[in-house]
Amino acid sequence: KAILESLGYIVTPRELWAVASKAIADIAIEVHIALDGVTDFDTGTVYPIGDQSPEMRQASDMEFALPVLPLEEVLITKLLALRDKDVIDLVQICSRRSTDVLPSRFWDCADAANLAGALRDQLGNFEDMLTNGEAVSIWYDLLEGVLSDDDRLSALQTARRLLKACP
Repeated sequence: KAILESLGYIVTPRELWAVASKAIADIAIEVHIALDGVTDFDTGTVYPIGDQSPEMRQASDMEFALPVLPLEEVLITKLLALRDKDVIDLVQICSRRSTDVLPSRFWDCADAANLAGALRDQLGNFEDMLTNGEAVSIWYDLLEGVLSDDDRLSALQTARRLLKACP
């Protein structure tokens, strides 16, 4: 909270997250931040954040370090929610960072949170979105551009690699 406030944000706590907002010129910026975990509101499934010690990284233009989740945990949080904007993030991560995704770490984190079954289901849903055209439609609706076949197929390959490694 103190970091965001020092950057000029007004932070408003909510039940499961906080909203940080500020205006720059005529542009309103609003960031939603999970507090203790990411919740799938459809199933009530929660992935706890903060149970492990995240890596601390400091950007060259900042005076302080920020916690950064491992890539596999970011994928878990995005898969649990699987909102349209999460689908965009998943496609980008799975296509551009596919070789960095470690299936063993992904499933270890899933098992530690007792979410292997839920994440297997959500990975299956993501795979369906990539094959039935839904991800392409979401991409176009949100980004007003065309999702390339290369990115879609690379994301699909990563999702299938994670599914295949499911214990």
